[in-house]
Order: sequence, then structure tokens, then C-alpha cells
Amino acid sequence: MIPEKMWKNILPIVVIGLVILSAQVRIRIPHAGGITTHSNLFVSELLVLGIGFYAVFINLVVRKKIKSSDNVAKCILLFLGIFCVYFFLSMMIRILTGGSLAGSVYLPRIIIEAAIIFLSLKSLDIEAMSAFKGLIVAGLGASILQLFVLFRGSGVIRGSAVFGNSNVYVLYMLMLVPILVYMAMRLDKWWKVVNLFSLVLQVPIFLLSGSRIGFTLLVILSIVSFWLYYPNKAVKRRMVVVGSILLYSLLVTVFFLNFGNSMIRNNTTRSIAIPNNVLYRVTAGQVNALDIVRFTELSQGLVDEGECMEEAIDISEKTEEEFARYTAELSNIYRADWNRNAMDLIVRSPATIIFGSGVAVAQTYVHGYQSPHNFLLQYLLPFGIIGTLICFIILFAPLIATLRVKKYRKSLIILPYATVLLVSWNQPLLGNMIICFALMIFSYAVYTLERNEIKEDI
Repeated sequence: MIPEKMWKNILPIVVIGLVILSAQVRIRIPHAGGITTHSNLFVSELLVLGIGFYAVFINLVVRKKIKSSDNVAKCILLFLGIFCVYFFLSMMIRILTGGSLAGSVYLPRIIIEAAIIFLSLKSLDIEAMSAFKGLIVAGLGASILQLFVLFRGSGVIRGSAVFGNSNVYVLYMLMLVPILVYMAMRLDKWWKVVNLFSLVLQVPIFLLSGSRIGFTLLVILSIVSFWLYYPNKAVKRRMVVVGSILLYSLLVTVFFLNFGNSMIRNNTTRSIAIPNNVLYRVTAGQVNALDIVRFTELSQGLVDEGECMEEAIDISEKTEEEFARYTAELSNIYRADWNRNAMDLIVRSPATIIFGSGVAVAQTYVHGYQSPHNFLLQYLLPFGIIGTLICFIILFAPLIATLRVKKYRKSLIILPYATVLLVSWNQPLLGNMIICFALMIFSYAVYTLERNEIKEDI
């Protein structure tokens, strides 16, 4: 028998950490007839489904314990069932009519498993602080692995991140910033050290990730979180903390720009694009209007890629900063093209608007099949308006319930959700496994957080 204390405290932390960290450990299943020659089944999915079989199917459904649960769990279970039926019928119709199923299984799996995670935590009555600590342990482990990749691995964080994509890592850690600060200010010394150490690590990692919005959001969220949760109400003490954050961020940035190699300088320049452009009063990623037209033509297959890249090289030779802006603008244009192609598929007919196209990716000229880089389009493309509403009810039910019932926790849940929506407006991250899993664990923890588990209310 597992001791009750270990079950309630240590084991959930370990399991949650494994679910997050194993989300990129995959089992390849070969198949024919798709846009790829194989499908990926992730280890974290096996963990979620294994635990969910007992916690959700046996405990909540068979034993009917859902009747004694709260309205949020009942709502999520109800819409989980509705979504499963909706997805199954949609798949059958498209198979029978010979419709495309490109990339059609990954996102539904994520929604189903995200709902199972919330329901499993509720069914097993996992303590909120254990859920928080599991997410933090996973974040610290990922941060250490990121540094290993940087110094002992490929030497590049951007494009070879622990979570498969540097943007996924950036958003995951941004979600944790409010709770890292809150717990550091109110829990015991050991967790205070762990949380503050995790925060300190993020500044150099974010700069080297090349995320154009991540570093700026990290600084802003850190300042806002310390201002909200710092136990000393004196304004001067809080200003000292704010000044320390800004000074530390500035020193690391200056060090990378002056002593880093060309790759480090390029990624750092990308990461500080927003404050840099505000400082010099220029538009983010500003380039010559003629070049924008040429890259737009390239994305649509109207001109040769080599010809456009020669133009880019001619301009980028002037300064490294100009090269970073050039690549950023090229990325923006490509994303706009992918989103435009997805929108064309969505509005192709009333049926695709209401019920979706059944595919999760749109074909592009330069980059093949690509997922829309906007969370609304990402869900509307495969599911239509009906399916999107069902998915959003599942994902946002804990947020709505917390804002209605637990008013003293508003900031702790609003900041992560707002960050996810902001970053996912130009990235396909609200459909990412790690982000959706973490969002449901985080929302469960905030929703069930009891006043006696922390020293002060939020």
C-alpha cells in the first residue's frame, strides 16, 4: 500500500511532472494514405489514458460519482461526451464521402485528453498545491534540459527545444510565472529557492529562444506578479524589486549582444524586437515595402525563392539587426499566407463554416501542409463553429467558474489564460498537447485552491 501522505503529496507531483516532460517522447506508428508515413503516439497520452480509465470511466461514470461532483466537472464530462460523438460522426461522414482527413486526429485527441486530465484530478481529489508543484517541477526540469541542449547539445535552443518547439517552452514557462512568484513569496524556503531559481533561469533562455514576444512578456509578467503578490505593501520595496528585474534583464541582454557569437546576437535581437522597436519608434520587423511584396509573391509561388533570398541577403549584409528584422518579417508573411489558406478552406461552403472541413492543416506553396497560426482558425478549420464552441467550453469552463465563484483568485487565473490567448493569436499553441494539458492542470489547481493552503488570499 502507498502511504497516504505520499499519495496525497509526492506521487501527484511526480506523475504530473512526467505527463508534461514525456509529451515529446513518442511511439511512431507506420501507416499509409496520409500526408506522412506514420503517426505519433506520445507517452504522456498513455499515462493520461491509463489514469483516466480508472479515474474517469470507472470512478465517475461506472460508479456514478459524477453525481456528487461540482458543476464544472459535470459540464466538462457532458461536453466531452458530446465532442466524442461529434468527432466520430464527422469522421465517419468524411470517410464515407472520400473527404480529406489530413492531420485530423491530433487536435481531437488533445481536447479529449485535456478533459480527462481535469476530470481525473477532480476524481482523485488531488490537492491544488501538488498540482502546482508538479507543473513547477516539470518547468524546472525543462529549463535545465534547455541549458544542457545549449551548452552540451546542438548549441541552439530555437528550433531544437526540449518541448519540440521553443515557442511551446516559452509559453509554458510564461503560464507559470504568476504562480512561481506567488509561491515564492508565501511558501517554505525550499520552494522559495526553487521558484526564484526557475525565474532567474528564464531570462537567458528566453533571449536565446528568439521569441519576439516571449522575453517582453516574461519581464512584464514578472513585474506584474511581484507587484501583486509581494507580501510587503510598501511601494518603495516593490519598486526595488521592479528595478532589480529590469536591471538583471538589461545586463543579460547587453552581455549577449556584446560577447555572444552571431547566432546568439541574432536570437537576442529577435527577442528584444518589441522594446527595441518602441525605443526607436519603428514598426516591428520593418523592411522595404518592395521587399514585402516580393516575399508575398514568394509565399504564393509567383516568384523564385532563390531570387527573393538574394535580395534578402543583399540587405541583411548591412547589419545583424536588419537581418533579424528581415527574417522576422518573412516569418510574419508566411504565417499570414498560411492563415489565409486556412480561411479559404473554412469559408468554402456553409457546411465547412458550421461543421468544419475535417482537416487540421492547409496546403501551402512553400512549406507544404501547415497548421493555421491563429487559435480561432486552428479550431474552426477542422471543427467548424459547432465543434469550436464545444472545445472552448471544455478548455474555458474552469476559468469561467473560477471568475464567478472564486473571486479572490482572479489574477492568478486571468494572467495565464490571457497570456495563452495572446501568444496563440499568432502561433498554433492552443492546440499544442503540452499547453492544453498544462492549462487544464493549472485551471484545476486554481479552481480547487483552498484558502487554508496558502498564507494569504489573492
